[in-house]
Amino acid sequence: KRSFNLRGYVMRITKGKSPTSGKDNVTFDLRDETDTIICKVYPPYGLDVWNKADIKVGDAIYLVNLQTFSPRADRFYPTVRLVRKVQEEDKKALNLPPMDTMLNKVEDIKPNAMVMIEGFILGKTESKYVGCPLCYRRLRDAGQEGVRSHCDACNKDVTAVEYHGVNLYLSTSNGDNFNASLSPMASTLEEVKKLLAVKNGTRALIYGMVRKDRNEISISYYELLNKKITQSTNTVTVSN
Repeated sequence: KRSFNLRGYVMRITKGKSPTSGKDNVTFDLRDETDTIICKVYPPYGLDVWNKADIKVGDAIYLVNLQTFSPRADRFYPTVRLVRKVQEEDKKALNLPPMDTMLNKVEDIKPNAMVMIEGFILGKTESKYVGCPLCYRRLRDAGQEGVRSHCDACNKDVTAVEYHGVNLYLSTSNGDNFNASLSPMASTLEEVKKLLAVKNGTRALIYGMVRKDRNEISISYYELLNKKITQSTNTVTVSN
């Protein structure tokens, strides 16, 4: 058992409940220049401090008095004594580099890896399916939204819901292509429409876990950046 401090960017937040006590807890991904660190916040004190800080995905934060009870280097069970957002003027004092300098390479896209890659959007398609309102899984025997169907995963009869997602096709500045998808579990219909409206050629920062069944990033966080590419018949131009 040891205490330590961390700073980095929050890339994913998952709220859950303890299987033993039933109390709320929070799991979040903290990204720094070395890797992604998966952290947990438990009640009562740590969760109260976390909620008061109003942390959102993409925020830079500083954590004090984290404690680990596990020998696994990527799994922390913290008692948080201080959580605060890091303002832009404080990043230099904490030696926290910009988020877009903490990038992986396309060859790092391997099943179950957490990666952050920057690329230009070459194309995008909308995906739709009818699924369970409880677990989001596809309902094979429900042809449309509003139909009553049985979810095998939940073992319950449910009313089918139509879900929307986005598939992105991207390329790095080196010309290496990769795919990413924004699933209904990580977005809203409004967010899907917003991403579909983005012009091809826009530069994007993509973060998420690589799916285990194929080399595609399941997006937890994305940010549209200021560079764009314009394609003509014979040339590709990058501009700010």
